[in-house]
Amino acid sequence: MHSTQSLQLFTQSINGLIDSKLIMVNQNIESVLKSVASVSVFTNCLVETLKTTNYVNELNRATVTFMGADRRQKKQLKLPVDKNRAFTLVVCLLTEIDCGKRNFLDFLKEYFNANEPTESYDMFVEQILLPFKTIGQYMLKDADPQSFDKQATDRAYDYFQATPVYINSEMLHLVLGAIQSVREFTQEDEILSTEDVNQRLLMCDALTNAMQLKNPKMIKIMWVGFVNTFKLEPQIHQYLNVIRQILRGQNLI
Repeated sequence: MHSTQSLQLFTQSINGLIDSKLIMVNQNIESVLKSVASVSVFTNCLVETLKTTNYVNELNRATVTFMGADRRQKKQLKLPVDKNRAFTLVVCLLTEIDCGKRNFLDFLKEYFNANEPTESYDMFVEQILLPFKTIGQYMLKDADPQSFDKQATDRAYDYFQATPVYINSEMLHLVLGAIQSVREFTQEDEILSTEDVNQRLLMCDALTNAMQLKNPKMIKIMWVGFVNTFKLEPQIHQYLNVIRQILRGQNLI
């Protein structure tokens, strides 16, 4: 398999696990492990690291014990600083879960205990899967160096960064209501293809979330996409006019 394909496969599989619902975790873990097994850079890392480290000992060293606010002893998993050891630890952990040796919900409860299982999973994603993804991509960066141009990435982050603005709650409610009307009109349109419907609903979601973030730059960008998506549909112009008037009144477009 070509390196660029390896990079794409790994990224897709780990993203699938990161975005996974709890009910689909085991299936997505299997996909990640298959992608790891298909890449020689990864398998070589595992072989070499396991020559000098023991998974059980590594897991014990990565386990931090502390006293919680409720005065009860809690555990937390801290990945090793060394990238190869961290990568290997996560692969071994996922393998344990995949083969049924370790129950995933019990694991979350032990190391990432929160009020709800979904919150525990979010903690697992933030503290384990996202660093694991970064390490894996770094190991494959030679496959497509331009894809890992940090300066370009930093410029992109800066471009989308903006200080949130204040939007009157009444105005926000009117905009969101108009977007919802557009959404309902789209869903009821029997002429549109499934692809057209999905694209229009995507723009509704994009503008809705931009408004909720109150990020002026994102609002302006999403508005351009939104209005151009629906400008040829006269039945929707009344809703576009409502949104346009409010955004102009708020100096957002």
